[in-house]
Parts: sequence; C-alpha cells; structure tokens
Amino acid sequence: MVLATLLMVFVPASETSSAPCSCGEVNYQLNPCISYLVKTMAEPPKVCCDGIKRLSKYSNKKKNREIVP
Repeated sequence: MVLATLLMVFVPASETSSAPCSCGEVNYQLNPCISYLVKTMAEPPKVCCDGIKRLSKYSNKKKNREIVP
C-alpha cells in the first residue's frame, strides 16, 4: 500500500529526461525505503534518499509526478 502511494507521487511524465520513468525503475529506487516507511527503521537509509533524489530528477512539476485515476 505504501509503495503504491509512492508510485503515484514519483512516476513522472518526463520533463528533464528523454523517456518517462518506468514503474520498474520507481520500484527499484524506492524499495530500500520500505523499512523506514513501515516504521521498522528510525531513519531512512542513504540508498533510499539517493533513490528519491534520482527519481526527483525526472520532473520538477508535481502534476507530472502523480497518476490521476
């Protein structure tokens, strides 16, 4: 459920990249964050923060990071 929510936020329509980010790439980059998000870790691991930073480079507009049902 948490990962699905993150996917809705981070799957962008590309603006700064030549191709949109795939769901597989989003999953790969955010998977290290799950332990933190479900509160089994007090702080997010560095690899989680790095993945979020990579994903944020795909677009800088909120509307392009959301999936509208």
